Amino acid sequence: MKLIACIVATILALIISIKSEEHIYLDDEHQFEYVLPTDNDIAAENEPNYRSKKEDLKPLPFVVSIQVFESSLKLYKHLCGGCILNERFVLTAAHCVDKPKRIPAKDLSIVAGSNELFNKDAKRFQVKVVKAHAQFKPLKGHDIVLLQVATPIPIDGIVFNTISYNSSWVEGDLSAVLLGWGRTKPGKHKQLESIPFRTTSNEVCFRNHRFKYLTTSEVCAVHTDGPRGACDGDSGSPLVDTEHQLLFGLLSYGRKPCQAQKIYAYTRVSVYSDWIAEQMKVLGN
Repeated sequence: MKLIACIVATILALIISIKSEEHIYLDDEHQFEYVLPTDNDIAAENEPNYRSKKEDLKPLPFVVSIQVFESSLKLYKHLCGGCILNERFVLTAAHCVDKPKRIPAKDLSIVAGSNELFNKDAKRFQVKVVKAHAQFKPLKGHDIVLLQVATPIPIDGIVFNTISYNSSWVEGDLSAVLLGWGRTKPGKHKQLESIPFRTTSNEVCFRNHRFKYLTTSEVCAVHTDGPRGACDGDSGSPLVDTEHQLLFGLLSYGRKPCQAQKIYAYTRVSVYSDWIAEQMKVLGN
């Protein structure tokens, strides 16, 4: 009887452990205001960073901040990251604009042209059309959306640029970085950061990490270096092969955000190359 009781207790503990690590999105659960920095913000610059050492990244002109206008507060809030495909279209995760119902295009804008959210030289582009994948459902895959802007992004290769997406299957054990404005300190999302990751096979992700919602349209990657991994505000941000300037995926969900050495699921962009091309053709300019 003692053996049976021990086995039952072990199973219950495992169930509780699994439930305590539910899959969650890393978007605007802790939305932050797009406002000018205060004296306290400036003083906090020398505080220990939440997830990595502060470093001066070279300009990454294809990365954008997806923002929503809060009419009651009369200010913009960062929702997610995204990336520029061409002068009219930006790619991000569908769940970013679908919480709990679809955010209308009139309330969405893209901020591009700077690694700093508070840089007055960054430019804002109003979203004209929100085109999410028709099969998107929370934690059921197809977490991808095209945002069409009302006015063209002036692609110049310096301030504003595009990124190509990988057209072939992304294998396991590839080096990549997540580029995002996720939380770096309590309440802070100011500087774009490069967070190192390494892809893993879907088999390993499903078997070893219990990613029960994983589909073939997703790719897993594990955080490899630094005190913190992906954090609130990083959803939709690009997972990039910086050596070849290729987009691998868009951050979708994970467990225990802001912790080191954790694994996350990304939308596998190569699977949607035909869908992206078709939607851009239909929507036109």
